[in-house]
Amino acid sequence: PDFPPRLSRKCRENRLEPDQIIIEILETVVLSEGLVENPNMQTIRNLHGAGFRIVLDDFGTGHAGLAHLTELPISGIKIDRSLIRRIFEGETSHKIVLAIAELCNDLGLGLLGEGVETRETAEWLALAGCPRIQGFWISPALGADALRAFLARLDPARFRCPLSGSGRFPPATDRRPALRLHGTS
Repeated sequence: PDFPPRLSRKCRENRLEPDQIIIEILETVVLSEGLVENPNMQTIRNLHGAGFRIVLDDFGTGHAGLAHLTELPISGIKIDRSLIRRIFEGETSHKIVLAIAELCNDLGLGLLGEGVETRETAEWLALAGCPRIQGFWISPALGADALRAFLARLDPARFRCPLSGSGRFPPATDRRPALRLHGTS
């Protein structure tokens, strides 16, 4: 119960705005006991009310249904890697990811595709309207020192993809990066 005020205080002490912090929650943590009975829901509501961004992790594989997108105090979702991995294997995953992207964009929810391992997948997601990605195509998980070294040598041109949701590749004169690395703005 004291987590939201402690986190808010730490943000103030470090000159961070709450909306710069993304808190990922698992479907199972929130929905396993139902929305009303779950003791974690008040903490999540308090965090969201304080301005922190709450993202529903592993969406599309567990307990969350579409109705939960209207009931949960969330800012966005992460499409589970199991769906992302199969977008080129057949129409089912392909259509599900497209529908999730369209729905999130229509509802104003942030969207991130996790488990991206190839440029082809990153480009497809950008065109589908999923502007943020996470996965080994960018980097494996890194400790603090390795992250600093990675960011120091980062070449943003490596991550340029089609304009998000445009359905087309941008002309040569308009090479803005469409993807944002998870955790950056």
